[in-house]
Amino acid sequence: MPWFIYSFIAASAVTGAFLCVRRLTDLGFSPRLVLVFNITVIFLGFAVLNVLSGTLTTMWFAESFPLFLGVMVAVGVVAMGVNLANYIAVQRAPNPGYARAIISSSPIPLAILSVLFFQSPLGWGNFLGTVFMLAGVVLLVLKRNQDKADGTSSRRWLLPSFLALAGMVFVVLGLKEATLIGGFGPNEINFLGFGTQLALFALFSRAAIQEDVRKNREHLGPLFLFVGLGGLFSMGANYFIVMGIELAPNPAYHEALFSTNVLYLTLLSVPLLGLRLERRRLLGVVAVLLGVSAILLL
Repeated sequence: MPWFIYSFIAASAVTGAFLCVRRLTDLGFSPRLVLVFNITVIFLGFAVLNVLSGTLTTMWFAESFPLFLGVMVAVGVVAMGVNLANYIAVQRAPNPGYARAIISSSPIPLAILSVLFFQSPLGWGNFLGTVFMLAGVVLLVLKRNQDKADGTSSRRWLLPSFLALAGMVFVVLGLKEATLIGGFGPNEINFLGFGTQLALFALFSRAAIQEDVRKNREHLGPLFLFVGLGGLFSMGANYFIVMGIELAPNPAYHEALFSTNVLYLTLLSVPLLGLRLERRRLLGVVAVLLGVSAILLL
């Protein structure tokens, strides 16, 4: 199957996961509680897949396992940092879309760094398509009339935004490196990556998570329902993310196509959330489609 099919499937699956998260936050559940439950479902799901395939007991004895473990622990730790920095940036920014626009620009530095580290090809047409997609994503995520006039947010949101951007680039490069070690596939990669994140949550946020559970004890039914559904979507997304990163000529091409999840969310938000498709968002849709066409055809 062509690599870009994996990217589009991942984008579609993560869209379903985002909609489940949105439903839970609308019901009043804290983002931290939703995130830790989602990571738990993903980790347990990939643990089951590794048990069924027999790799859970054999991968520990592979000659390259120490290197693989080191890479995945680093990826898991940085991924947690990305989540934290992203949350802080969105909270501090005068317009949440500003922070998301910076973080979504990861395909640009990723395209260049992939050439340096992995000798990945970088055609001008593909790079131009990536830039078009970035412009489209920016138009889709920016929100009008949300700038704070009092200036209290200052520029304190810039540092976490760029830290999240750098962390995202590191995570993708780390996943690419993990696929090149040999002998380990998406199931093992996701099992160790999300296992690391879950361990960090248990180590540093256990008390806060327990407090969140106590506050929402009477409403855990919807939490389990949508977290379970969102976790299944997230499992599929992360499986195909690894496949897309592994098979794409340049990991940045996969990341650019994966960003089409913003397009799917925008279009689905019209009937589901009552979002108006303004001219700016329509231009964003056109730019994303042009970028996709350039990446696939040039």
